[in-house]
Order: sequence, then C-alpha cells, then structure tokens
Amino acid sequence: MFYQCSIDFSQTPIVIHGTPDWKQGVNREENVLFYDDKSGDNVPFDVIQKQAFRPFSQKVPDHIQQSPVSTIITWLTFRISNTLLPKSQKRYSK
Repeated sequence: MFYQCSIDFSQTPIVIHGTPDWKQGVNREENVLFYDDKSGDNVPFDVIQKQAFRPFSQKVPDHIQQSPVSTIITWLTFRISNTLLPKSQKRYSK
C-alpha cells in the first residue's frame, strides 16, 4: 500500500465493520486506484509512488490496450478502515 503516492482523485477507504462474513467476492473497484507502468524497466518503488494514480474503473482491460512493451505492470493502491477494532488495538485509533 502506498502512503505518499500522487493521487489526483479522492480515495475513499474500504470500510469493514468487524470481521466480514462475505459468502462471495465483493466489488471494491470504486475504492481502488491504479497506475499502469508501461516503461518495460524495473522502476524503483519511490518513483512509482510519485506517479498519478487513477480510479480503477477507468482502467482499460489489458487485452484491449495497445502498448509498446509486452509487459504492463499494474500498481494498485487502496485504504482499509475497520470500525470495530479489538480492545488491544484501540490505542492506535483516534
């Protein structure tokens, strides 16, 4: 997860109330931002953190987009917030 990435959009956290009892996957596309690295190089993490991330809903499927490189690395960032923390972890919340 990134803590200091360049984000052009407000990022809403994924809010979980205690331990979820999900029976199937949950679409969290609206809570995720992405950056497609098409450089073809091993880009350092500190460089990736400074890139402009966009809402995941704007991502073009990889099989549709054309790229000058054969590998596209997709970086994701998201925030999670749990409203019901155990008592042992309450000291960290404000």
